[in-house]
Amino acid sequence: HISRLMEAMREVNEAIPVSAALVATITPELLVLLQRELNLTLFMTCSDASEGWVVRVSGTSADWDAGQDRLISCLIGPRDELGQLSRERQKSVCLFIDNSNLHICAQCLPDGGRDFSVRLNIPTLVSTVQGGRQVARQVVAGSKPSQDHTIWNVWRRAGFEVKFSQRDAQTGQEDYVDQVWC
Repeated sequence: HISRLMEAMREVNEAIPVSAALVATITPELLVLLQRELNLTLFMTCSDASEGWVVRVSGTSADWDAGQDRLISCLIGPRDELGQLSRERQKSVCLFIDNSNLHICAQCLPDGGRDFSVRLNIPTLVSTVQGGRQVARQVVAGSKPSQDHTIWNVWRRAGFEVKFSQRDAQTGQEDYVDQVWC
């Protein structure tokens, strides 16, 4: 059982060629839709003339095995996915971000440590999460860093309403962020 579990968690890195005729139909929004549904990381690149355009894929072997056929059929002819993407663009979403959890998780290392030099590209993150959909409301909440830190202005420029609170003086814990969504 353990060997099957280890095999399912093995990291996969693949490159799938894309015909020149289909390059224009494979938009960033389409890749985001597929990433969400297939639980794989996807990006399209043209590294050199011999390789041409490819979609680079990474994820676990279990996710690759489960999504490989759908991904390849989409890259050959994304008709169904383009229709789904069009329907998604009509939907609206609400985005609620816990700034502290987001930054802490981004800095976590496999060995349990943290890399405090890691910074998030908030505009790219927001664009990816939106996935081409309309946004009804965007809220980010947190207690650290301080209220006058530039990170909050970055969130505001990205269109977010900023909710800020102090940590509990006795425990040092956030007690506000989880309630801001209610």
